[in-house]
Amino acid sequence: MSIQHGGWETWIRFAEQTAQGTVGTSWHTYDSDGADSLSMGETPIERTGITGNRTARQSDYRRGHYLPGGALGPYPFAMGTDSQPLLLLLNNHFQGSSFGTGGGTAPCTYTFTPASAQIDTASYQYLSFQKDTGIAGAGEQYLDCIIDELSGNWAVDSQYYTITPTIKALSGGTVSTIAGDGTAVSLGFYDTSTLNFTWQGTTIYPTSISWTGRNNLPDGQAASVRGRKHFSIQDYTGDFSMNMSRDDSFDVWFIDQFGGGTAGTMIMSGTLASSYGTLIGGTNIYFNHTFYLMVNPATQPTGQGEIVDSVAFKMLTHSLVIPSDLDNL
Repeated sequence: MSIQHGGWETWIRFAEQTAQGTVGTSWHTYDSDGADSLSMGETPIERTGITGNRTARQSDYRRGHYLPGGALGPYPFAMGTDSQPLLLLLNNHFQGSSFGTGGGTAPCTYTFTPASAQIDTASYQYLSFQKDTGIAGAGEQYLDCIIDELSGNWAVDSQYYTITPTIKALSGGTVSTIAGDGTAVSLGFYDTSTLNFTWQGTTIYPTSISWTGRNNLPDGQAASVRGRKHFSIQDYTGDFSMNMSRDDSFDVWFIDQFGGGTAGTMIMSGTLASSYGTLIGGTNIYFNHTFYLMVNPATQPTGQGEIVDSVAFKMLTHSLVIPSDLDNL
């Protein structure tokens, strides 16, 4: 007996834009190990005529607004000597980022932080996304995109550390042809053996971590615009959670921290083996991600066997440092 499967492959690529409204040209394949939920986001608005009131407008129509965007699948936190695809995605979410040049004797240091002030619509760092649906003439294009929400996930038994973006676009539509080869990311991934965690300066050993940062972009719309007309950076918010085996330091590290109502510092760092290349000056490829967190109330389970606690935090802010031989995005 044989089974026949029919279908098509979909894939996504992204590119940096030089200006608002200008489609990117230098494309990177979005190598994800999961499905996306991108859509044009049509939201019909119903207007129904009302009679019997002399002040009521006599109208009966539907107008469709489009809010293009959606979640993409998990993307590997893949780094090399330049790490350009990853840098572009991070820079699009952290709209308050900066970098320092290394002068050719040291790598450039990219520091990714949330925006702390309002940004003019034309001054955002935009990306273009295109999705090949496998159907001729029905490719999708998302223009003037910002990663509104970004999540990071890792577990001790998973393959590697990933990030998952959710985008919002100012415009979306259909494109007839999307060229590309879908080449997989060949840079270095971070797994259990290459990641380290410290909490308040002490090394800890979580079994999994998850974090989400949100720009909280509202859907700025107008009656004359079929979709979003602008972006507006709001108050950045975020969450952090982890699972770890309980030991005799657990209360001091977390329960007492919550009781005192103070913020703590979580640092997630990773270093790749030199076989993945070295940065200018010979340093191994690495990253440092600093989270400033407040502990939420903890529910401690009881029972026999290994006890694994889930600890939840409120993220006040965070800062991600990545060195790269690339001196310009």
